Amino acid sequence: MSFAEEVRAGLKGAMRLFFWDKGAFEEFDISADGFWRSFAAPIMLVPFYYLFFAMHYNLTMELGILQRLQSGGELISGRSYVWHWLVAYLLDVALLPLFLVPISRLLQFNDRYVHMVIARNWGQALAFGLYFFPILFYGLGLLSPITAGSLFTLAVIVGLIYELAIIRFASGLNVFISALILIILGLINELIRILVNLF
Repeated sequence: MSFAEEVRAGLKGAMRLFFWDKGAFEEFDISADGFWRSFAAPIMLVPFYYLFFAMHYNLTMELGILQRLQSGGELISGRSYVWHWLVAYLLDVALLPLFLVPISRLLQFNDRYVHMVIARNWGQALAFGLYFFPILFYGLGLLSPITAGSLFTLAVIVGLIYELAIIRFASGLNVFISALILIILGLINELIRILVNLF
């Protein structure tokens, strides 16, 4: 399978998971090579994430969110905001698969660990589209800040449901344990962001 074919298959599998299709894993290359190549998906998104965070900074400033979160201190600059989030994103891509190793052993889905990482990696491309377009339309002046913020919040909720589907079908666990894993990964992600903001 060529890389272009693998990208098509990976995105098709990600789309099937979005609709809670448990047969989506027939699309993915569940091999050692497929595991490592799946990291191409989040890496290829890096330039788009840079643009996303730049526009997101403007939106949070216009809505006054950043000012409220940082009341009493000097506001972070746009450049620092973008780089902090971008570094946190890259650390998330690199570290969450490592944290999944003990989690998969503890909850006894280590035989499905590769499925989980591959699906999460390809799923990032689809999830990014959900988050990106409201912010892009705001950046292009097609949406008001309030509308863009509301659509972005809705996209985040849909994205969480989507990640739950990935965890549910990748691990083979029930929806309640899958939700627990989602919460744990969310807490790890938040810890990474806090640590990045300290530097």
